Amino acid sequence: MRTGYTLAEAQAVLGALARLHGAFWQSPRLGAAWLPAWNDPGIGALVRGAYAQVWPACRQHFAAALPDDVAAFGDGLEARLPTLVEELAAAPVTLLHGDCRLDNVLFRDEEPDGHVGPTPVFIDWRLVASGRPALDVAYFLTQSGDPAQLAAHEDDLLGGYHAALTDAGADGYGFDDLAADYRRAVAQCFVYPVLAVGSIDPGDAAQVEMAGIALARAGAAVMRVGA
Repeated sequence: MRTGYTLAEAQAVLGALARLHGAFWQSPRLGAAWLPAWNDPGIGALVRGAYAQVWPACRQHFAAALPDDVAAFGDGLEARLPTLVEELAAAPVTLLHGDCRLDNVLFRDEEPDGHVGPTPVFIDWRLVASGRPALDVAYFLTQSGDPAQLAAHEDDLLGGYHAALTDAGADGYGFDDLAADYRRAVAQCFVYPVLAVGSIDPGDAAQVEMAGIALARAGAAVMRVGA
């Protein structure tokens, strides 16, 4: 995860996500009792409480990775979370992996049908839920890759994902809808690296380094897209 995905890997992951999201687009299977909605009250309260607890220490310890405008965004995020959660749980929804980062993606070089290229396989489905598709897209793009590379290709990657999502059966969801949801998702996904800080060993230099990288990537995305 330190070096980040290649452009080909990002395109492959977004294509696979589009097929997944399209297959479950507004599906009645999303009402299954075992599948939580993105705005599940218990989960939302837990995340918001954990963020409020961890953010002050995160802000202090990683001050060098948090420019003033990003730190100010982090200060105000707790109050915004309930609205963001509701917006990203409103129809149209699909099946979300929920933790779509490079560490949870394996790549096969070649498929049996002769297709050549990085073919993603998603692992670790512990955070599976139903919600707006931009959550998986934003989390993968903004926290698993180099910010400069993403900035150069972000519009094309989102456009390619949207085209593939439409081809996979998601109707009534325009590119402007995706772009708006992407900004919301980028804002909420800032929570992930902050909460990760609460579980790292401060004496482990590698863990601390990776936490700082994830925070810097998330903060850069927030400012770039106007989240």
